[in-house]
Amino acid sequence: MYPIDADMAYIVTRQRKEYLEQVTRERLCEVLTRQHRDPVSAGEYCSRWHVEESGIYGEATISTYVTGRYDPPARGKTDIEPCIEARGSFHSDAHLRITKRDSLAKKYALAVQIEMRNGVAVWAPAGWLWGYECKEKRWWRADYNEWWVPQNALRSPRLLLGGPMPGLVA
Repeated sequence: MYPIDADMAYIVTRQRKEYLEQVTRERLCEVLTRQHRDPVSAGEYCSRWHVEESGIYGEATISTYVTGRYDPPARGKTDIEPCIEARGSFHSDAHLRITKRDSLAKKYALAVQIEMRNGVAVWAPAGWLWGYECKEKRWWRADYNEWWVPQNALRSPRLLLGGPMPGLVA
């Protein structure tokens, strides 16, 4: 794992938290509508909320680090153009999780919550890899049907600022 510099931190102020919760609500409604899953149990809703919320926080952290701002992408679009997909976790020691349908030709970046300061969440990029690098046999988790890449195998977030990989098509 790479040391996280102060300039990488994404501070979730009250205003940002309210905005990210609004984005999470909208994203969750899209997901449930698309899956024709209305109504859902309270437990399932909370579980899905947690997954969507951590993803939104990850997108906001990586996008702000790379571009200086966060504009939620439309569903089905790349999180940060041209080729970065963001993942997020409330656990500082989380793995970068990749599914079978994830592209080999995109960069997958992980952001994690690193601390709470006076009740305010602080997130930071943990690192990234290309999709094809994530899908190594040694990181396959059959129990989850995903690849789980440990943070110590990720590239420094500072290297995330380069362009698309030459020769690969998404």
